[in-house]
This record gives sequence, structure tokens and C-alpha cells, in this order.
Amino acid sequence: HAIINKKTLSIKYKSFKARSANNFLFHPYLLKEYRNRWFVFGRRKTQLVNLALDRIHKIVIDKECEYLENDLFDPETFFNDLVGVTKNKGMKSEVIHFWVNAQNAPYVQTKPFHKSQKLIEERDDGSKVFEIQVVINQELQREFFGFADSIRILSPQSLVDFMNNKLKFAVKRYESDTELSSSEDL
Repeated sequence: HAIINKKTLSIKYKSFKARSANNFLFHPYLLKEYRNRWFVFGRRKTQLVNLALDRIHKIVIDKECEYLENDLFDPETFFNDLVGVTKNKGMKSEVIHFWVNAQNAPYVQTKPFHKSQKLIEERDDGSKVFEIQVVINQELQREFFGFADSIRILSPQSLVDFMNNKLKFAVKRYESDTELSSSEDL
């Protein structure tokens, strides 16, 4: 309703990381679903933000604040270089090369991570090297972790290092006899 009728909203929102909910004005532009969770994209002050609908505690139409039209992004092209919904200002797509073992290569080939996915190399053992060009975000990283034992990121080095560090930390969790603590950060 607020998107179609161009209404400013007063929202009470609590992210997973916040200790308490925040109240702010929001100019909604687009609803988007990803993995059975709905998000609304819009303006908070001068920035484009996406909010998970299930974390909104209260919504009220603000009748005093003028609605600001969307001049922050093009909804028709914004998601072209994205896996998921997370894309912050300044994030640019990167070329990512990754190897997939022979057992999982057919699955990755027939169900690509992204529409830009290309087969780069077929190896004698049946494994394959693919390329995608996307923004590196949390959703992409989680997709790769779903294949943790059958995939290897080859480039860019920043993503190789990130995956390597996270996997080493995960191995420590399984090798450790200490009790798990919710205060530990990855």
C-alpha cells in the first residue's frame, strides 16, 4: 500500500544484531523475496536500505513527512549482479572462479549459483571450473559454504582468504572440547 500510494512510513525495526528496536522514517520502493523471507527496499535518510519484514515491529503511515521518490537505484537492474538481497553502496561485482569436484559439478552446472555462471574448464577427473560475476555478499558466501567439502574458490584472493579463515574456524569448533559460547564472534 505504501509503495503504490507513495507514503512515508514510521517504522519500529529491530535487526538481529541490535539490542533494542529503532524508530525511523522510511520511504519504501520495492518488495523482494529471497529464500522465503520478504524484504522491503527503500530510503532511510539518504541511504538505500533493505529491511526484513519479519523484523519490523510497528508500521505507521507518517502523514507529515513528504514522500521522497526513488533516485537511489534502478529496480530493473539492481539485482542483476547479485545472489540474494544484500548490496550496499559502493559494492561492485567481481569475477569469481571456483572449482567443483566431479560428484557435485553436474549439480552446480545444471543449477547455477547465478545467471552469469560459465563453465571455464572441464578436467580429466570430471571436476569443473566455473566463473561468475557478482557482488560478494553474505548470501553468496553461504551458498558456497553449502558445498564446503566439494568446492574451492580460486579467485579473487579476498574471497579465498575469507572462506579459508571461516573453514579453519569451523574445524576448530569441531575439534574443541570446550563448551560453545554465544559471545564468541566469527
